Amino acid sequence: MAIYAIYLPHARKEPLHATEDELAMVRIERLTGVRFVRQGFSFGAFLLGPLWLAYRGLWLTLGIWFLAVLTFFILIRIAGLGEGLLFAFMILLALLLGLEGFGLCEERLRRKGFHLDDIVVASDRDAGEARFFSLIEAKARTAEETGVIPALASPPAASPTSRTRPAQAGASGPSTTPMTPREGETSRDLLGLFPSEGSRK
Repeated sequence: MAIYAIYLPHARKEPLHATEDELAMVRIERLTGVRFVRQGFSFGAFLLGPLWLAYRGLWLTLGIWFLAVLTFFILIRIAGLGEGLLFAFMILLALLLGLEGFGLCEERLRRKGFHLDDIVVASDRDAGEARFFSLIEAKARTAEETGVIPALASPPAASPTSRTRPAQAGASGPSTTPMTPREGETSRDLLGLFPSEGSRK
């Protein structure tokens, strides 16, 4: 079993009054740019080194790799050391690339504006893709059945004719329900001020 990190590009902001078709197009645009990055040790980076970096488009890392190898080779020649030390250095460099190869790919995606969306566990990449898209389909089906779109959901507006008072003051926060004076009360009494002359009489 393998672990895959799923990265999606940052989507443009969904319009507030968009139709269902427009929202669907925005979400499809995001899914077409999905990237799957396997977690763990990369044998391709370990065995192929610079070729793997070039294939992944990690040009900065590739330049650093060549610079490190060239610098170490020159130092060995100047110091008059054996070539076995250079071989050991190349092995260590290959191990480092194998350990950090997929992490470098994730860093490149983050620089391009991608963000981590989910993590799936599957036997291979095809199974991971199938699992991810099945989860997306299940979420879409649930939203369609409930009729709720989380990104556009808004709390229901309070009825303007409601005059029900809360059972306990402060139990659920400040009340937004309008209150009308009882018989013998004025609006000043409701605001907590001194009773008016009419209420004293």
